[in-house]
Amino acid sequence: MKGDLNRLNRVPHQILAPISTVFGVGGTPEGIDHNCAYYEFLFDSVFREAPVSDLNQHMARRSNKRYDLGENLVKMKEAHTIRLLLEEAWSLLTNSVYSTDFMNI
Repeated sequence: MKGDLNRLNRVPHQILAPISTVFGVGGTPEGIDHNCAYYEFLFDSVFREAPVSDLNQHMARRSNKRYDLGENLVKMKEAHTIRLLLEEAWSLLTNSVYSTDFMNI
């Protein structure tokens, strides 16, 4: 797992905003560096009007949706604790492995 999510959060909007002839982004999810979170974030960026304001919370919500934790967590009395742990986990990931790119290794 690696890839600079903070950079990926900014760059498509910086590039697409001033240029009206660009209609999307692309990526090559190949080899051992393929990871769902990074490429899903990349491809979803064209559907957002602006960069995500809270990347950690966004990635935690993504996990809730991806692993169907929303309704299942509501039924559990530990739901609040699980959500906090999930946000903490994504905070650790976005500030470590997901803040590294090939350019700054």
